Amino acid sequence: DMRDGSLSRLQYQKERANSDITALKYFQNDLWVGSTDGLYVLPMREGDFDGFDPIPPKLKIKQVSIARRDTALHPRYRLPFDQNDLSVQLQAFAFRSGENYTYEHRMLGLDTVWKTSSSSANVINYYDLKAGNYTFQARAKSSEGLYSTDTPEITFEIIPPYWEQTWFKLARLLSVIGL
Repeated sequence: DMRDGSLSRLQYQKERANSDITALKYFQNDLWVGSTDGLYVLPMREGDFDGFDPIPPKLKIKQVSIARRDTALHPRYRLPFDQNDLSVQLQAFAFRSGENYTYEHRMLGLDTVWKTSSSSANVINYYDLKAGNYTFQARAKSSEGLYSTDTPEITFEIIPPYWEQTWFKLARLLSVIGL
C-alpha cells in the first residue's frame, strides 16, 4: 500500500499472480523491483529500510563430477579406486541480485580447516584421492559477513584396489607359506 508514500508490503495484482521477483535494488531513494513481468520503481522515503536485517545466503551443491564425468547427485558415493578424481560445483542464492559470495569448503578425511574461494571459483576439485572415507562440506559467506544457514555435505568412500585389501594380502601370505 503506497497511500502514505511508504512501502509496507508488496502485493501482486491478481492478473500478475504468476510474476516472480528476480531482483531488488535500492538506488537513489527508490526501490527497483525486477520481475518476470517487468521492472517497477517504487519511491522510498528516508527510514523505510530502518531495521532491515540482511538475510544469509542459501547454498546448494549443484553438480558432482567423478572422473571428469557429471553424475546424479547423491548424499553418499562408494567409488572404486580408479574413480578418485572429484569435482563439486556450488551455487549460492541470496535475496539480493548480483551478490558476491565467498565459498568455504573442506574435505573431512583430507582437510581439517576451511579453505576459501571466490564466488567465481565455485567448482572445487580433488584429484587422486587415496582409498578412505571423506565428507565434503561447504558454506557460503555474503558480503555482509553472514554465513549460509545450511552446510550441505556429501560423503565419498574410495575403495582400495584389490591388492591392498585384507583378503588379498591374507591370500598372498598363505600362498607364500604354502598352504
